[in-house]
Amino acid sequence: MSATLGGLGQIALERRRDIVAAGYFREGLIQGGDGDYPLGVAWNLLGLMRLASRHGRLPAAARLVGGVDAFSELIQALPPAVVATYEAVVTRVQTSLGHPDFTATRQAGRDLPLEEMIDEAVALGDELINGVKEPRSAR
Repeated sequence: MSATLGGLGQIALERRRDIVAAGYFREGLIQGGDGDYPLGVAWNLLGLMRLASRHGRLPAAARLVGGVDAFSELIQALPPAVVATYEAVVTRVQTSLGHPDFTATRQAGRDLPLEEMIDEAVALGDELINGVKEPRSAR
């Protein structure tokens, strides 16, 4: 179920339905964490990282990159187009924050225990759901 929610979140993200995407990613993280399904957790963390970046939440995005790093081998199981987009967003976040800040913030995300990373990502999903104003064309 977690991977399905992550996939639905990715579709919503591509359609710029950010509130919908955040809801799918949030629920996918909960399902993945509760069901001990690492690929689902990675897929949903990746999606939330892209959303955080889109909404200018660059430190949060960098911390999520650190969380995704824990699943580096699993990421290769995701669709190549999604991985390429993720890597491009990571590069943009790093460029925007600057290498030293990005590296330190990413490391802070790597250092978090998985349960704490999931909790932090779910809270970010809540913030994005409550704070995102979708363009009229996306409604």
